[in-house]
Amino acid sequence: MKTAADLLKSKPYRTVHTITPTASVFDAVTLMADKDIGALLVMEGAEVAGMITERDYARKIALMSRSSSETKVSARERPIPPKPSEPTQACGRMFWLWQNRFSES
Repeated sequence: MKTAADLLKSKPYRTVHTITPTASVFDAVTLMADKDIGALLVMEGAEVAGMITERDYARKIALMSRSSSETKVSARERPIPPKPSEPTQACGRMFWLWQNRFSES
């Protein structure tokens, strides 16, 4: 069975762009625009703390009239995504839960 790491290795651009939880959402959106990507991993030191997406910005900042320059990434990031060593089934399950807005708790 393929792992998430196997899937990442098959992508033509393997660079994973990151941002810190203390950065502003404006900085995150600017970086995503500069790199032509839709999501960033949020890293606290060497640990993955979560992720932030363009959709997070649109729904949680812009539509709610919040200031992207004053809001920290830590206030809008999503929970930790699955690690690349986990089987793709686990990644698929987490994606399905997320898409359907279910929680494992």
